[in-house]
Amino acid sequence: MPGDAFAHWLVSYPVAHLNPFQHLLYTAAETCGFRVLPALRLDGLEHVGWARRIVLHLHWLGALLRGCQSAAEAMEAVHEIDQRLAGWRKRGYRIVWTVHNILPHNHQHAAAEIALRKVVARRSHLIHVMSENTGDAVAGHYRLPDDKVFHVPHPSYQGWYPALIGKTAARGELGLGAGDFVFLFFGSIQPYKGLLELVEAYDALRRKRPGARLRLIIAGTPTDAAYCEAVSSKVGGRPDIVFLPRKVDEARVQELFSASDVVVAPYRATLNSGVALLAATFRRMVVAPRQGAMAETFRQDDALLYDADSGEGLVDAMERALAHRVQENVLDALLSRHAPFAVSTAFFAALRGRLDLAEH
Repeated sequence: MPGDAFAHWLVSYPVAHLNPFQHLLYTAAETCGFRVLPALRLDGLEHVGWARRIVLHLHWLGALLRGCQSAAEAMEAVHEIDQRLAGWRKRGYRIVWTVHNILPHNHQHAAAEIALRKVVARRSHLIHVMSENTGDAVAGHYRLPDDKVFHVPHPSYQGWYPALIGKTAARGELGLGAGDFVFLFFGSIQPYKGLLELVEAYDALRRKRPGARLRLIIAGTPTDAAYCEAVSSKVGGRPDIVFLPRKVDEARVQELFSASDVVVAPYRATLNSGVALLAATFRRMVVAPRQGAMAETFRQDDALLYDADSGEGLVDAMERALAHRVQENVLDALLSRHAPFAVSTAFFAALRGRLDLAEH
């Protein structure tokens, strides 16, 4: 263990190359006495003799079943993972799981995905949740033992993305006018994100408010080609909609958020949402269903949240956004609660306080 014979090592798997979440969560690692080791694969850990000094931190579990061609193959993979986790525990490794979603959004083997989470919940020493209602949200599929669960919220993106461009310049880059009211959808383009419903609600609002200069930006990586084509067929060629179905460079993220007035995240189901914290980082409020982390994040000002079961909920919330004024003190408090270094410090404090780690 170069540089510090007594450091604790946190092995993080899988590695999200395009998502800064792990970098932000681990911001305070060295300050808290940890070294972070990103792992591209888990093979070979059984040969590492760092008993009670190594924490295996599991994130998106769908990666463990990726590539399984049948339900039987997926269940066999779950069995192998169970045995591997049991072996690591016997060697003195500490296992921590961060619950990012109830199940993967595009899973193919539901029974195996559920079985995998039951295994990981049983084998983990600690389970990190970012929304206080996570236990209730997942209860229809699997149980999180109360004595293992600790809550530390999702970090904001403060300090990660540049924030140098103003609204006027950003709108100029996108061909938007100073008097436009701009809604922004930002994120991967896939069915559970509710983009077709968003376009319908946006058009309904245009009919309700014909005098308003409404604009919509849709930007993000397509992960479902057929769905992206369906969205494209609804918005293609429209001068009032900016459609950018591609990976957005980090340098351009600020342009999209600076150009917007409000962010829209009409997800059909969500547990945690990075876009809520990304919007807040750029001091934008979010139109979204009143559920999961959205309700928790915006609990001090939930005026733009809506009942997901209400047929007019989305369009009504978008209409409320036209007159809503951001309460700066609310955003200040939100960003303070989710400041990356503070969140990271709380995360590592939980590990040190609740895992029996070797100190010498």
